[in-house]
Amino acid sequence: MKQIRKTIAACAAVLMMSASVPAVSAVDWYTSCNYYYQYYNTATNRYYPTYTDAFTDGPNGTVYNAYTSGSSASSASVNSTYQWYNSATNRYYRTQQEAQSANYSGYVYNAYSQQSVSFAYSASSAYPWYSTVTGRYYRTQTDALSVSGYNYNSVSYAYNPIDSSASMSATYPWYNSATHSYYKTQTDARNANSQGTVYNAWAASESSYSVSAAYPWYSSYTGRYYKTQAAAVAASANSSGYVTYAYNTIDSADAASAVYPWYSSFTRRYYKTQTDALNASGNNSAYVSRAFAEVDSSANASATYPWFSTFTNRYYKTKNDALTASNNNSAYVSRAYYDSATYASSTYPYYSSFTRRYYKTQQDATEASNGNSSYVSKAYFDTSRTVSSTYQWYSSLTGLYYRSQSDALAASGNISSYVTRKYVESANSPSANYPWYSSYTRLYYKTQADAISASNNNSAYVSYAYADSSPTASTAYPWYSSYTRLYYRTQSAAIAASGNNSAYVSYAYGDSSNSVSADYPWFSSYTGKYYRTQSAAITASGNNSAYVSYAYGDSSNTVSAQYPWYSSYTRKYYRTQAAALSASNGISSYVTYAYGDSSNTVSTTYPWYSSYTGKYYRTQAAAITASGNNSAYVSYAYDNSDSASSASTKYPWYSSVTRRYYKNYNDALTASNNDSRYVSYALEDSTSTNISVTAGTPYIYQHKNYSGWTNVANYLKANSGERIYVMMNGATTVPQSLLAAIKGWDVTPCFVLKNGIRWTVYGEDIYDTSSVDISAYSSKNIPTSVIKTVTGGAVSRAQVTVGDGDELFGFDAKITVKLNKKRAGRTAYIYCYDPETRTLDIVSRTKITSNGYCSFTTDMAGDYLIVIK
Repeated sequence: MKQIRKTIAACAAVLMMSASVPAVSAVDWYTSCNYYYQYYNTATNRYYPTYTDAFTDGPNGTVYNAYTSGSSASSASVNSTYQWYNSATNRYYRTQQEAQSANYSGYVYNAYSQQSVSFAYSASSAYPWYSTVTGRYYRTQTDALSVSGYNYNSVSYAYNPIDSSASMSATYPWYNSATHSYYKTQTDARNANSQGTVYNAWAASESSYSVSAAYPWYSSYTGRYYKTQAAAVAASANSSGYVTYAYNTIDSADAASAVYPWYSSFTRRYYKTQTDALNASGNNSAYVSRAFAEVDSSANASATYPWFSTFTNRYYKTKNDALTASNNNSAYVSRAYYDSATYASSTYPYYSSFTRRYYKTQQDATEASNGNSSYVSKAYFDTSRTVSSTYQWYSSLTGLYYRSQSDALAASGNISSYVTRKYVESANSPSANYPWYSSYTRLYYKTQADAISASNNNSAYVSYAYADSSPTASTAYPWYSSYTRLYYRTQSAAIAASGNNSAYVSYAYGDSSNSVSADYPWFSSYTGKYYRTQSAAITASGNNSAYVSYAYGDSSNTVSAQYPWYSSYTRKYYRTQAAALSASNGISSYVTYAYGDSSNTVSTTYPWYSSYTGKYYRTQAAAITASGNNSAYVSYAYDNSDSASSASTKYPWYSSVTRRYYKNYNDALTASNNDSRYVSYALEDSTSTNISVTAGTPYIYQHKNYSGWTNVANYLKANSGERIYVMMNGATTVPQSLLAAIKGWDVTPCFVLKNGIRWTVYGEDIYDTSSVDISAYSSKNIPTSVIKTVTGGAVSRAQVTVGDGDELFGFDAKITVKLNKKRAGRTAYIYCYDPETRTLDIVSRTKITSNGYCSFTTDMAGDYLIVIK
């Protein structure tokens, strides 16, 4: 499950990041991996057709064949078939050659044969040696090297009994790059791991985490600022390549302007001259760019400012202005504005699928599409929404009718299968002049050929719909067509009108009546009439006896002692079972005994209820007999326990079986045949806020009388289809009994923790009913170095730990966290932390509500990072 979520998260991340990638690149690339674009560059986050393209576009990234590493030739876990591991792709392959070809920059070794090497998931005195290739700890350096391709740079001594610190200070100035720790003496640092680089990180002088006039020199080796260049170099293992001047006393500003046009990405400030910016950037021109052009510009595109510079991220009046602002590099300049519209019209007929807008000329649309004409099509023609002799040609792509076939074809992207001729002379109703019907157009035509032509040349849609006919049956028009819903003189005429399908034709007339009587007792559900004889009714029903029933007999509309036998076929009551059976066409399943010594109200005399008759009976046997001998309709509806006819604080529990109110839940349950679905709390407890509930005992929001998991479960099941808030009241575990009780039910409990964090669960989605720890709290378990990989451009972030460990809940839960209201409307990116790989996998992206709430769905416990941008 976790691997699936990682794969989905990775795809989502690629899609989100690809949204900001420019449409034109110096080399051919694509946003996702496929057979043609196989080579992936980690620096550009793109896929290329060749290794050279990928490396050219991003020489600082790692390039590997993503198609091979993601195909069936590799595996996410080691086994006897996939033994060879490549550290660059983090996958396993069948052969050493396959592993090496997937990415030549990775370390390849046989991971399966090394399974016998003893390892641990955390460092200790027994397992002090760490391998960055496997992410595991080993007993000896030899063991760690053997699983790391014997690459010393991948192995470090990770456990140190010597006094050390995770942060630098005057007490712990000596740093070892292999253990990532600080030591009191150089000897201690060297003893910790001889393979690491040891240097004085404090450099016998003060240092700072932030730049200032007092600490202007920066070491990328230590990530700190120093008073002098010498101190910074000494702290950088005596390598000046790590040291730059990071503070500038030269006049600078926080924002670009005509006065401060030059930007340093090193100091993140703007300067008056290029020289000033260079000096502030350690004389490294790679950090310096011209961020403001001394020409008229705008932050938004318009007819006045149509030219855009990706170099300055501003819009200019002319192309020359934009070029000047872009250091005269045309690759940064594009035309971003044209006179365009949201909808097609005769004024704006040309459409660009690149911008999704409409333009006046084809040239405008092409230029707006980055000069790619394949994005441009003519989207407007003289059209109509209804077919006529003027607009005969239909395009199923646009849903419109056109004057000519060529117009319709052009509007359909020149795909002829979308275009059909829909018009021929037609009528809305059949007649002698328009007898042929098309179910394709729902119109009538003069000739069969016209109808077929209008039906996309498919004769299956065409039938003969007119003949000498009548809307009502008579001796003159006895034959009925269910196809045309008309009556005809002859059977042949009805069949012809039914598309020559005799299945639609039946004899619909005979000596009949509109009402049942002793003379007309036989009913045809086919014609809706009554006949003198059964044979006449069958003939009128297309010779199908299933439509015919005996509809008359000595009967009554209401049950009584004289008419106790009921026919569900005629919906009447009869004196004898034989009479009811005869009236039911001889089918006994339609006949039931519907009368007995009964009452309309429940009492001690009439306690047994039949939902079949809606009455109460003296005995269970009488109720079952009255219910067609089906005990499923019978229930005990009277209970001798203390009850009332109306709800009150004394009698708050209602039974829909007995229709009475009881003092407690168990009384109502007993009176309801022990079926909790029939029991509900009928009295709104207006004073429930005054009820005291012991801490740690959950209860229903605004209904404290429903406290404890048993009562909570009963309330949830009695309120199907609703969202119910369950106040956890200090509890952090939802028991198996509660989840089992609502599994498969249409109910949505929302569990509210003390800190306001909410868990929303859908009963119908529960697939496992083990007890679940739903604790959720603010935490700081994710390392800062990992957080920094996803927080670029963030305005805020928060961590929350959900549940216990990395257990699966057995359902999807929506977690709702309260953030600051001032973040309302911003986008929150939610990541799940994987402690094994020390990576963050994106699981959701959502908008923060006006009240500051942020929600995401997960089925697994763990540490989650919320990044707000």
